[in-house]
Amino acid sequence: MKRSVLSLMYLIQGMRKAGMEVDQKLQNIGLRVDAFDPSSVIHPSLEHDVLKVVGQEIQPEQGLLIGQHYALAGYGPLLMLLVTSPTVRDALNQVIRFQQLTHLTGQLALQQSEHHSALCYRAKQQDDHLGMLLAQAEISGTFKFIREIYKLMGLSKPDLRIELPFAYPEDLNTLKVYHDYYGTQVQFDASRAAFWFDEAVLDIKIPSADAVTFAVYEAKCLAEL
Repeated sequence: MKRSVLSLMYLIQGMRKAGMEVDQKLQNIGLRVDAFDPSSVIHPSLEHDVLKVVGQEIQPEQGLLIGQHYALAGYGPLLMLLVTSPTVRDALNQVIRFQQLTHLTGQLALQQSEHHSALCYRAKQQDDHLGMLLAQAEISGTFKFIREIYKLMGLSKPDLRIELPFAYPEDLNTLKVYHDYYGTQVQFDASRAAFWFDEAVLDIKIPSADAVTFAVYEAKCLAEL
């Protein structure tokens, strides 16, 4: 099954914006990302090989910085579908329904407890350098996405409880980077990433909700699958 080349393009763009040198690495294998056709597809094995090259000498923890440079514009019709959803709960359900359009390599799911619900992310793999780098970048990007989509919807920033599938950092400077981005309540050593919402928050009406526009972009998302 082939994937949109946009996933690779956005990751490389994030690396660039985070100040990492990737263009020379690409040139060494005869590629120039600016020449990619955004509407094209790429086989996962080829995408993996390119990522291995650009990910060389980049520490997995730097993925946290890369993910902060992911842009909302890359979500296309899905973005408009979410901001015109009736409630936050509806928007989360659409994220799961159309997660192929998020261009993530990991898997998204919803988890519920008695008074909370979580948007969960499980990495495709975390047992090697590249897998850890991608997990860091995609979890960081997902957190940025949640905060920015709330802002775009006209809602207050959500109070989230965050769990990360990474070991507790022994280095205090690294721990500070996590705390500065995710907040000091972030928890480590989880089996997957989870962004926990208070259940009551999920039924908040989205100010930008619009049934007609929602239907239009739902059709566009279905067409893109």
